[in-house]
Order: sequence, then structure tokens, then C-alpha cells
Amino acid sequence: MQTLEKSTLTYGDIHVHWPYGKIRLDKLELIQQAGAHARLSFSGWVDEEWEETIIQKAGSHDRVGFIQMDESGRELPLFKGQLHEIKVEATRGIVYVMAVVISHTYELDALQRTKSYQNDKLRYLDIVNRVMKGYPEGDYIDFAFDETKTGAFIMQYQETDWSFLKRLASHLGADLVPDVTAHKPRFWIGYPEGRGAFELKSIPFEKSRNIERFLHTEAQGKHAVSEEEYTTYTFDLGQELQLGDEVSSDGNTYNITSRQAKLERSLLQWKYTCALPASHPLPRQLQTMITGAAIEGKIIDVKRNQVKVHLDMDEGQQAGEARWFPYAAEGSQVWYMMPEPGAKVKLYFPSAEEDEAMVMQSVRQEPTEAGHVEKSG
Repeated sequence: MQTLEKSTLTYGDIHVHWPYGKIRLDKLELIQQAGAHARLSFSGWVDEEWEETIIQKAGSHDRVGFIQMDESGRELPLFKGQLHEIKVEATRGIVYVMAVVISHTYELDALQRTKSYQNDKLRYLDIVNRVMKGYPEGDYIDFAFDETKTGAFIMQYQETDWSFLKRLASHLGADLVPDVTAHKPRFWIGYPEGRGAFELKSIPFEKSRNIERFLHTEAQGKHAVSEEEYTTYTFDLGQELQLGDEVSSDGNTYNITSRQAKLERSLLQWKYTCALPASHPLPRQLQTMITGAAIEGKIIDVKRNQVKVHLDMDEGQQAGEARWFPYAAEGSQVWYMMPEPGAKVKLYFPSAEEDEAMVMQSVRQEPTEAGHVEKSG
């Protein structure tokens, strides 16, 4: 077991690499945790000649790196991302900039999409791979899904790809963790495998406990729980650790779940939060916005009181991979004719569980926009 040292990076060991010349850092903060895009905030002074260039050209296309120089002169990335916000203050030739940089996973969080995955034999990773085809430089490492199949109808409904994948990960109690070591949208599904346990010696913890979540889980009676599973520990350290790394103290082993770095008095100080491995699983997330939605499509097959549907919003739908949905006629009719293949229908979602969707009565053949969605209730 390795012992953590209190070595601390100084102002001279760290640099911000960006397209607008050298910046003399005043303030800097880095935050990385599961389920959210990592952020780097910094401010400082740049040469006056860069003022107009920054104002006219700075944008999300700019890549920014926060770099550590080791003893041999090698550059080690502490953070890589894209420019998210910038503000420039200029007074009497002194140019002060304040910038926020966000991890490249933000690229997955820009556009809302609606798409169905009807084949319940798909693996979760099959869906992830289809989503990631839209990001040529994108990449992920899976620590949660493995070969698990969905076993259900899955619907991405007015969600960004990031939100959708986060929801899928929650089906297995996992979350998405942004990787900040490369200039591309890369993430882990579930906490990454950390390095071997580091032992904390003479380093004080700050302890906190989520009593509300503990009581909620205990009241559900799903399994035996202990308060320790809902307890987190925070400590300060000069040394850099990664999310997922193990730390040991008083015979217990914890995993790093979030980290924060701040430049304080020319020293880079890290603050870490850790918890027991058993406390990591997240509750299953639902897409509540889908409740009451009715999405248009057409019948492609009929069997007794069930139908298969090609939804208008989807480019194509192979009949062999389409889901059999229950069909419900309008109103309280006892006798009704099943629709024929080609008939226009609506896929209705009575709850936030997309797998409970049902096909409703045929709709009038009127010109509509592809993928038209209605809300009822």
C-alpha cells in the first residue's frame, strides 16, 4: 500500500495552454465529478496585443489545456477541454480575462433528440455505440454495462445524448464520468478502476452523511442498509489523485468520487470526496417528460391485439426488430377492428416508463411534420 505524500504543485509547475498567448494566472479552480461535465475556471492577465483577438475570435472551438510540468520537463495534462465562457476587462493597457473551460463531453449535451430503440434484445452497449457514431472523435470505456441487454423498449425523448446515456447508465446504478486527459469527448460508464489503495496518514477527514437518502432507502425496505453507505469523507491534499482511486484509513477503503483543485497562495491545493464502494449505485432515472406524449407512426404488422409500428421520427424500422405493442381502440369500445398495415396510429406513453407504451386508434391522413409529437393530459 502506498502512502500519500503532501507534495504540492507550485505556480511555476502549472500552465494554461490556449490560443491567446501566455496568461499570468491570478485564480484557478478545477472541478470533476460523476454525472456532470468537468469545468476549469481561471482568470489572469494577458498582453495587451491579445485583447482584440480574444474579443473577436474566442469561442467554443478553442481548445484549452491545464498542464503540469514534471521534473524532467514533460507536460502532464491535468485538464483538457473547450472554451465555454470568457470575459475581458481592459483598463489603461492592462487586460484581465476570466474564462470557463468545459470538458469535451459537453459536445454530447448540445442538441435534444428523439429516437426509438425497439429491439429488446439490444445490449446497452449497442445503443451507446449507435449514439457515439455521431461523434467521430468520441470514445468511452465501460465499467457497468458489459453484455447486459435492455430487455425493454427504449426511447430517447427530447433528451441530449449526454442526458440519455446518463439515464441508461442509471439502469445499472452507474453514472457517466468525464475524462479530461484528451481533446475529445471521452467518458467512463461507471467509475474507472482506480490505482491501488493509498494510505492516508495524519490527514484529517471531514465527514458528512445524507440522512434523507438513507431514511428513504431504509423505508423502501429493499435491502439492509447502513448509515456508512450514505456517508462521504472530504480531505485536502497537495498530491493529485484520480476519480476511482482507492484511499485507505483506519482499516476502511474508499473510492474518490469527486475532486476539486484551487490555486491558493501560488500553491495548487486539491480537495477530494470519497465514499465506500457500496454507496455508489444511483437510483434508476426516468424520463418524466414522456408521460402523456403521443408519437405518430404507421402499422407495419398486426397480430391479434398487438401491432408493430414504424414511428415517423425514425429513419427506418425493420419489422423483425420492431416491438409488439398492445393496441387500444378509442374510447371504451368492446368490439373494434384491428388496423391494417400502413394505417396511421399514435404510440401513447401513459407513464414515465417508456416500456409501458401502447398504440392508440388510427389518425386522420393529414399532412404533418415528420415525427409529430402530441401531449395529452
